[in-house]
Amino acid sequence: QFNMYGYYQKWLADITADESQILCGNMDWYGDSLMLSYRIYRFYGDLNPAKTLYPFLRRGVMRWMEKTEDDVWPWGYSDWCLPNDNTWEGFGQCKAAVNTSLLHAYTHIMAEFAALLDLEDDRELFLFYSVRVREGFIKRYWHEDGSVGDGRQPEMLMPLFYGILTGEYAEKTRAALCDKI
Repeated sequence: QFNMYGYYQKWLADITADESQILCGNMDWYGDSLMLSYRIYRFYGDLNPAKTLYPFLRRGVMRWMEKTEDDVWPWGYSDWCLPNDNTWEGFGQCKAAVNTSLLHAYTHIMAEFAALLDLEDDRELFLFYSVRVREGFIKRYWHEDGSVGDGRQPEMLMPLFYGILTGEYAEKTRAALCDKI
C-alpha cells in the first residue's frame, strides 16, 4: 500500500501554514517543506506544491547559501542518534556532513523545480550553488584516504547518498566506509 499522498499533503500544509517559517532554520529540521514538495512531485506526479511554494523555497535556499561558511553548513541537529557518550555534547555529531549533504540535495531539487517551471536562470543558479557546496565540502572535510570529517559512518554515508562525492572521491570514500564498518 504505502500511499502517503494524503499524509504528505497534510504534513506539508501544516508546516507551511506560517509562510515566514518555510526553510527558516537549519536544513536538517526545516527542510521538510522542500523535501515533501519534492516527494509529492516524484512519487505522485503533483507539481502543485512546488509551484505554490517555489518563491518561499527559493528564498530559503538562497538564505542558506548566503549563511554558509565557505559553502558548507556546519550547524544544526545533525545525526543525533549515532552512538555517543550519552551527554549533550555527545549528541549532534557529523553536523557538517549531514547538513551540507542536505544543502547539496536541496540545490539539486530547486534546480529540477526551476527547470520544470521554465525558470532557466534559477536552474543555472541552483546548479552553480550545488557545485560550490560540493567543492567547499570536499575541500574542507574530505581526506585523501577517503574518510570524511572525523571518519564517522554518517559523515561518509550522507555525502555519498546525496551525491556530493562522485567519481574517484566516491570510490575512495566507499572503500574507507567499508573499512570502517
